[in-house]
Formats: sequence, structure tokens, C-alpha cells
Amino acid sequence: MNTAAAAFTVSLEFSAVRSAARLDLRLEFRERVFACMSHEEFVHPWQYEQHGPVPRLSPPWERYAFPVLKVHDSRWLASFSDSQILDVELPEVIHYRFVTLDHTADVLASGEVHASWVPVDR
Repeated sequence: MNTAAAAFTVSLEFSAVRSAARLDLRLEFRERVFACMSHEEFVHPWQYEQHGPVPRLSPPWERYAFPVLKVHDSRWLASFSDSQILDVELPEVIHYRFVTLDHTADVLASGEVHASWVPVDR
């Protein structure tokens, strides 16, 4: 078990949604993060590009995408050169996408990701 501090952390504040549980999701990327980007609503470069169905939440949120996604055949990952991500590292890199009500964040990482639900006092 790796007990080192996270190299990069993403927190999804589900507790801020009205009538939601007082829990937030914390994801800790503990090994290698190659790149990350965050875009406000409606400005993500691939917002309207889909290569298949996107997983959706269940009612009453069925209009919304599942908040934690793995992107397959990532255009963003493909845009990196061998001097940025080595060919031997490439098979291990995963493109994660986090979708919130007003932001979309993307992370390119390899290695262990630790997820935990964090109680919030609000």
C-alpha cells in the first residue's frame, strides 16, 4: 500500500447539491499526473464531441452525465508527443474526465488512484 501524499487531488463536492448526502468524493492520484485542465461550462474543447453514449445518472438527474468518466480513444492524450509522454508510458496513461454542474476537468495520469467519501459538516 502506498502511503505517500497524493501527487494530485480532485474533490467533487456532492454535498453542495440541494438534498444530497453530506459527502464529497475525493480522488487522489498517487503516482504520475502528466497533465490536467479545467474548463467552465460550455467552453470545453470536446464538449459536443461524443464517440458513443455517455453514461448518465439515474432520475431525477438523468439529463446529466455520470460525474467520473474514463475517456477512451482520447484526442487529448493523442496530442502529446513522445518528448512529453514516452512510448513506454503511453499504455498506462488513463484520461479521466470529471463533469460537474458548471465545470469539466480532465486529468491524464497513470498508476494508483485512491477514492474516498469525505464527510462534510455544512
